[in-house]
Amino acid sequence: MDSPCGKDIGKIKDLVFDMKTSKIQYAVFSIDPSWFSSEKLFAFALTAFQARGDSDNLTLNVDKGMLASMKNFDADKWGSLNDLNRAAFINPVPTMSTSK
Repeated sequence: MDSPCGKDIGKIKDLVFDMKTSKIQYAVFSIDPSWFSSEKLFAFALTAFQARGDSDNLTLNVDKGMLASMKNFDADKWGSLNDLNRAAFINPVPTMSTSK
């Protein structure tokens, strides 16, 4: 998984399916451990990831500052995947300003 500038930032750790609809609800994304003091996981809708050319790599439009302010959870504290409030920890599709 790459940032928009091509830096490797992590990987998709898991996909969570809704068994009733047979559709993917969200992807659990693991950030490169060098970015945070402990392994943090982030949940994003699949629409947050973009395919990158002919490569198998995906791009997530985030930087370290954006991730620091997003909802995350510890790798050992997933909770129940059937929790009715699980949507509360799914991050919106990130957008970065192009003006600098």
